[in-house]
Amino acid sequence: MKRVLCCLLSLVLLLSLAGLPVVAVGTATQPVVVGVRASMGEDFTVRFYIRVPEGGENVRAMVGGVTYSAVPAEEEGLYVVTYPHLTLLSMTEEIEVIPSCRKDNQVVKGVSYFFSMRDYAMRLLADAEQGSPLYRVLVAMLNYGAAAQVYNSYRPGNLANDYLPAAAKQPVVRDYQSVLRKEGEATQSEAELVSTSMVIGEAACFKLYVNVAGQEKLRVNGGSGYPEWQMLNKNAEAAMLVEDIFVEVADNPDFEDPTAFPLEKVAPFEGYLAVTSGIYAAEFGRPYYIRAVTPAGHSATLVYSVESYVARNVSDTGLDEGAKQMVYAMMEYGDAVQAYRQSLGE
Repeated sequence: MKRVLCCLLSLVLLLSLAGLPVVAVGTATQPVVVGVRASMGEDFTVRFYIRVPEGGENVRAMVGGVTYSAVPAEEEGLYVVTYPHLTLLSMTEEIEVIPSCRKDNQVVKGVSYFFSMRDYAMRLLADAEQGSPLYRVLVAMLNYGAAAQVYNSYRPGNLANDYLPAAAKQPVVRDYQSVLRKEGEATQSEAELVSTSMVIGEAACFKLYVNVAGQEKLRVNGGSGYPEWQMLNKNAEAAMLVEDIFVEVADNPDFEDPTAFPLEKVAPFEGYLAVTSGIYAAEFGRPYYIRAVTPAGHSATLVYSVESYVARNVSDTGLDEGAKQMVYAMMEYGDAVQAYRQSLGE
């Protein structure tokens, strides 16, 4: 099978928010967390800046119980520890950061610094001009996190937007546009894209359903199976049928630099499923071009977007009220991120 290419997030720039300086209690003989910076992508990446005493080396930090090595920053005596993949649902979780270094052949630990993404955002909000792009994106981020918590029943008593005024918690709703369509001609008849949906939780991902020629014969669907694969179990037989078939996704109709995703059997039903990696918030309205690819060629192209899913499901009441609040918050977050990037000239 063709190698799975890099995820969709690589197609866009990350949005970075400069953190306010954080002064922790410490002395000249201890390492200390002096600053923090977070980046927003599919999830959050947090960088903790650590000042070490003169002669300190082998700088590390235990973050959430896991030890990470630090790398030198541009300023002498300053180091950075990167904590990746802080998820949307965990914005209210408080993470303990314990910096350490080696000095005079001894491990020296600094005092603990406690961080949460909600507190980080609220500190930035305190200095942001109300109504500014930065203010909007921070409020939208907290509301999206809270909506995700409610929808997933995760820490519902401690929501990301608890500290926002009531007026700021109201969902922003606009007219959503669908770009869903098929275009172009198929060059093979072995695999066909038949429907689309989404996974919306900690990230927004496309779910793409594919029919494959011969899938009705699979034993996993109650068929007679393929004689040459009788020694395989049912799931292995189903995987063998699509060994050289995948779904290709690109941000352009010419499929330049596409991303490929493997197929998984939808048992016990006929058909296969591909789930994409997370789509960055600023790209919720962007059309993506999707096709099923086999050794013989490709299917017709399906054009789809996150906003298309929202437009179709909100308009025909395909979502319950909880899910609607979730997608409203998601789309406002995407719109806010896009507006903030534009304000930075990106």
